[in-house]
Amino acid sequence: MTKEDGNMAQDTFSILDLVKDVVSEKTALPDFQRDFVWDIERTYDLFDSIVRNIFIGSIIFGKPKFGLAIREIDLRERPKKGLKRKALKVEYFDDQKIMQKCDANNFKIILDGQQRLTAICRALLGKDDIWFIIKNLDDIDQKFKECNFNELDLEDVLYEFDKEENQQRISIKLNNIYKFSTGEIALDEQKKKIFFESSFIKNQKDEEQSVKDEFFIKYLTIANKIQDLFKKDKLVSYYLLEMNTEKFTLFFERSNTKGITLSFVDILVAKLYTNFKLRYEIEKFNTNNPYKLDPEIITRTIALIVSNFKELKRSYILTELTADHFIKYWDDLCKCYMKVIDYLVDNHYIINLKWMPYDRMIIPLITFLFYSDKKTFNEITKQQSDFIEYWYWSSIYTNRYTSSTNDIIIKDALILKNVAENKRITDTHFFEKISNYSIREAQDLFLYSQKASAIYKGVLNFINYTSHGIKNWNDSKKIQLKDDIDDHHIFPKEFISNRFSGKEEEQYIDSVPNRTLIPKITNIKISDKSPSKYLNEKLLENSDLDKALISHKIPALIFSPESDNKFMEFLGERARLIFDDIILIKGKKEVIKQDWFQEFIPTDNEIKVFANYNGFKFDAVFNTKTSKINYNNEILTPSRSAINAINSIPGKMRGSQNGWLFWMYFDSNNEVQFIDNLRKY
Repeated sequence: MTKEDGNMAQDTFSILDLVKDVVSEKTALPDFQRDFVWDIERTYDLFDSIVRNIFIGSIIFGKPKFGLAIREIDLRERPKKGLKRKALKVEYFDDQKIMQKCDANNFKIILDGQQRLTAICRALLGKDDIWFIIKNLDDIDQKFKECNFNELDLEDVLYEFDKEENQQRISIKLNNIYKFSTGEIALDEQKKKIFFESSFIKNQKDEEQSVKDEFFIKYLTIANKIQDLFKKDKLVSYYLLEMNTEKFTLFFERSNTKGITLSFVDILVAKLYTNFKLRYEIEKFNTNNPYKLDPEIITRTIALIVSNFKELKRSYILTELTADHFIKYWDDLCKCYMKVIDYLVDNHYIINLKWMPYDRMIIPLITFLFYSDKKTFNEITKQQSDFIEYWYWSSIYTNRYTSSTNDIIIKDALILKNVAENKRITDTHFFEKISNYSIREAQDLFLYSQKASAIYKGVLNFINYTSHGIKNWNDSKKIQLKDDIDDHHIFPKEFISNRFSGKEEEQYIDSVPNRTLIPKITNIKISDKSPSKYLNEKLLENSDLDKALISHKIPALIFSPESDNKFMEFLGERARLIFDDIILIKGKKEVIKQDWFQEFIPTDNEIKVFANYNGFKFDAVFNTKTSKINYNNEILTPSRSAINAINSIPGKMRGSQNGWLFWMYFDSNNEVQFIDNLRKY
């Protein structure tokens, strides 16, 4: 077994050893693991696979190097109607205690396989009654009829696993097998007493004692074979990992695909358990507010503030954030979160949270509110409001949050913090990058047809924004937050497929100019009717339908039956209407820049710079004239100096590094910027 952090090697052990470790509390669950959910039938299948030597998958254990809350294995009675079960015991171990337990007692936690492990323990410890039902002679395959019974394998004599004994067949309770193996039931006379009290024997009341004794020999033979099977040290394969918080989190995010995908927030729940009940706070928020909280957004915002806008990485959050940080910032940031969502909904930036183009754009907006004097959007200036509008839509149309998200969040949070404090922006490249729209002409909108695309979602929300709220086709009233919204095909999918099969039109069925957000029930009722037909039917119900369609940027020509054959003309006209509004937003760049940009001009050719990397700090000097770095009295390019700095850390491997995004300086606002902003000097 390798001992290096995060490495693992496969090993095996027996089912009995597994259960003994649970009984002796050497094996437990991290508190964030999901509950035991297997029904009894899955336990039957598990033991059937074990008996038939079918691979049941590996169990993965971990030896954590950090404190977290630990929960006992679920050995309670199964849920029954009207029966309130006691809560499982949860205990918090700090860093020192959990490492002592791991070293001294071989303590380990279950990372993957807890459903299988719990099912095995419940069966052997008698919390679930699981019976091995033995075939009668008539049940055994013909090819085995000539064999002695004791020569048959377990799978040859297994009739089934069940929750109760079978009156017609010899049955062995798995809990008794465990008691046999531990010596709790040690003597054959004790085993015989159990057997002769079974329903099967009571059903054999007319048989001679010698026959009943023969049945007992069969019982004992199979019981011993099951016991031997459970003692086999190669029956269950497992991996044991020794891991820090970063690798621990990565394991759950990437491997737990059969159950609930866990994030670092789930691990924080266990880490902060003693002093800050994160799970309780999340549930409290969701109970008391109309919006469901995304706890990762609040957690990352706390990390931003605590690190002074330097860190958002998972490793930093899990190692550096403490309960005190959550106690200090949680409530205030949750209030800001609510106000941000209200602002986005009330001002028609989003129709609801489901259609938010980039969830993480909420973090810079929370930062803006947190650092504003009034802590409310009601009292922001027009310049601040205009900046938010330009930043928000430009971020979407430049796909700004698609890659390198952490760096973008930090940059934008700093920028919005400056805007909240009415400070100028000194980032030279910000306005250029945020004005490089992916949509350069109306027909580019034809390219977006996937719901996962931020631009697809953004366009549908943008129509809502420019119309100050899209209207319901049924009554021309604004669509409400509570409405169940669907992205409807204006020219229905089936209609296009039937009328334009194999033609150019068919490839643009799902494109965003053919989609709009309407209540789901309306979408269902439209079905595959032609646009002119369903809209004229709707016109009989709502005489103001034309006003509703205008809010959706749908041209009035669609009412005409002739327009049913002009799908491409319709797409082109609607794309132009949407694109005209996009250009209006993009065109605000110079006004926004004039209001908020202030060029940072160094007073000297040489600027002190620094870098933080994995807890190490480096100092150097950047020459704006030569674009070189003086690091350790060597004049180097930014990237070469960054590589040298990283390579000076013990144990770090040599690799490439973008020095322009490694070295930082303080600008005239005393804000941290990358030297990438100084490239032109």
